[in-house]
Amino acid sequence: MNNSEKTAEDRWSAVEAAIGREARVALEEHYALFDERFYLWLADLYDPQTGGFYCTNAARDTEGYLPDIQSTAQVLAFLDNSGMTREAGGWQYAIPVEIADKTVNFVKGLQSSEDGYVYHPQWEGMKYTESRLGRDVNWVSEILRPLYRRYEKEYRETGCSEDEAKELLKKYMPYWDTPAGQRGSLGKPSRTRTAVSDEAKGAPAAWTPQLRSLEAWRAYLYGGTVGEDVFSGLDLSGDSYTVGNKLAAQTTQIRQRDTEAAASGEPTGYAELTRRFLDEGIREESGLWEDEVKYNSVNGLMKICSVYNGMGWAFPCPDRAMRSAMTVATLDGPDCDGKWAVASVDIYNPWVAISGLFLNVENYGDPDKKDRFVSVWREELKSRAASMIRGTSAKIKRFAKDDGSYGYHWGAPSAHAQGMPITVPGVVCGDVDGGCIASTGTLGRICAALDIKEIVPPLFDSVDLERFTERLLSSERQYNEKKAN
Repeated sequence: MNNSEKTAEDRWSAVEAAIGREARVALEEHYALFDERFYLWLADLYDPQTGGFYCTNAARDTEGYLPDIQSTAQVLAFLDNSGMTREAGGWQYAIPVEIADKTVNFVKGLQSSEDGYVYHPQWEGMKYTESRLGRDVNWVSEILRPLYRRYEKEYRETGCSEDEAKELLKKYMPYWDTPAGQRGSLGKPSRTRTAVSDEAKGAPAAWTPQLRSLEAWRAYLYGGTVGEDVFSGLDLSGDSYTVGNKLAAQTTQIRQRDTEAAASGEPTGYAELTRRFLDEGIREESGLWEDEVKYNSVNGLMKICSVYNGMGWAFPCPDRAMRSAMTVATLDGPDCDGKWAVASVDIYNPWVAISGLFLNVENYGDPDKKDRFVSVWREELKSRAASMIRGTSAKIKRFAKDDGSYGYHWGAPSAHAQGMPITVPGVVCGDVDGGCIASTGTLGRICAALDIKEIVPPLFDSVDLERFTERLLSSERQYNEKKAN
């Protein structure tokens, strides 16, 4: 029997053998938190006019709000992460072609020919944060690359010449080279304006102010003035999550900036400066960057660990960091600051940190210490798995909405994300970011941490995929009928 032929009971039996009966039961109960209402809610956020997805029902139903690239990418990733597309081979094979084509056009239409970044029409005239710019340009890759790889293989198999395939594949490339290093079909952007501000005060114009020179990047990290740009520095010891979020959003750009600097003869060292900044600030007793082990500091650990992994750096003190992450993952009440898990990331991030630390040690850590680390901490997790899963489930229930969706907060979602307005303030409803974090995001990280990701049953299956795609196609039909009339 191969892996795809295993029944759900076969898989649950394998899970039980790996983590024990009590933990298996706890995990099955966790699965039961999510039903078809969740993915049908996601499907109903699809906009047949643009090919993108809204982030909330409130945004969809209110003039002035439009679909966004992050919500679109997260819905597509959900299809894979939930197991719906396991038989199809990925969402790029499962989404109807006419819808995928609309989504491609939606994504490509957001890119600026002037600097290669992504700009949404609903936010025209607003100042973009570096995290918004960095995250959105990364979402371009998340959406276009799977489609590119699908058709690259198909064109090769159907006998297309190299030149024919190259021309056809331009459809699944951004128009312009992105600051994250993804090649565009039309080459480099014109660089006639600067990201964030309207006037370029340095070269190259396409880079955000902090990445225009090595001196500017140093000032961005530590504080200082470079020309007319004043940087306050990043508060690593006071707000490691925000700092980690900013750096994680720029990881691909930092690497690309070093590459371009080397090619043009400019000083390099953006990555090395970043690593030194992070290494200097870590507290060896906890593996964190803040004084206390709490939700916020472990949230910071999650983000910063992703920077280490994205850069291919060994994490400085993984054992202490693992202990801190497990401590917060196990909390069933407030932390030492009196804070409860009021955001879905407060539940998700400790599990991400745990799985991220395993990934780091296994791929970039000291080879002589790797086996001991993995053995010790896998055993520790296994012994605490049932209680940790039940605690996680109890906390996630608070984020459920009446329609089967989940949100980023207990009540209304944040009206802004990465500095931009995304939904109607004060309206209680589920949101794509919080919903995907609460569902497949947390579940996937639990399974990765427990080393059972390859054996667990999917949360949803191909039957659910059929219902999801039929909902999308129904929206398309209704839109076309309305347009015809």
